[in-house]
Amino acid sequence: MLKIVIADDEDFIRRGYMSLKWEELGIEVAGAARNGMEVLELLEKQHVDILLTDIRMPGMTGIELSRKAFGMQPGLIIILLTGYGEFSYAQEALRLGIFDYILKPSTPKEIFACVGRAKEKIQETELRQREMSHYAALEQANQVLSNKPSVSPEEEEELIGVIVRYLGEHYAENVTLASLAEVTHFHTGYLSRYIKQKTGQNFLSILTGIRISHAAKLLLETELKNYEVAERVGIADERYFGQVFKKAYGVTPSQYKKAKKKEAGWKRSAQDGSQDSALGAP
Repeated sequence: MLKIVIADDEDFIRRGYMSLKWEELGIEVAGAARNGMEVLELLEKQHVDILLTDIRMPGMTGIELSRKAFGMQPGLIIILLTGYGEFSYAQEALRLGIFDYILKPSTPKEIFACVGRAKEKIQETELRQREMSHYAALEQANQVLSNKPSVSPEEEEELIGVIVRYLGEHYAENVTLASLAEVTHFHTGYLSRYIKQKTGQNFLSILTGIRISHAAKLLLETELKNYEVAERVGIADERYFGQVFKKAYGVTPSQYKKAKKKEAGWKRSAQDGSQDSALGAP
């Protein structure tokens, strides 16, 4: 339950604020104060979430109190109670990080609405902090997993063979480092470094090389169009397929197919000529 401290130098006003049904907001009154010094004493003894304080009190103004209170408890939400004559003063206070102000005289409904907004802000801040802690814990766990695989040296040595076989069998599918991690039970970060260390290439380069090798075979053995060959080997973009193929073979898929067929024709002609000579053909 959130805790609130109420400060006002007028006893009947302070008691009136304390008598409100704070429990309906899920808030507990942690103390009441007649001036700024009493507020600071309360803050020294316990954690407080919300401070509801008059802007004018003897000895210390609400602005001065706010500065000291923020220094003691940086996450404190402060709401100022102010009269019409102090309106500009209250606006200046907002620039100091004070959450909001309420004009006096005020109704319980107005006070509860403002404190309710303050409660929502506190809950949102706590949620963000929990999420950040959760992400930090996940990142730490990932670092541990990526640096310390729970396998024996023998199993680690056999891993590259498992990887190559898997890629050779599944290259036409939507293979990613994450899907490879699921199969091998190694963390993606560790796999990436391991593959680079063992082969001198990264995961994508190896996968692309396997795909292009099979694509070259399909170009020679089938009448499939270039985009059909690309799809068969797991590359959805024909333009990208052409780029990586040319990078691997120095020519486009069409040029490669034409050149290889021409080369095959020369070989057949040469073989036919040799056979004719052996048979004594004129």
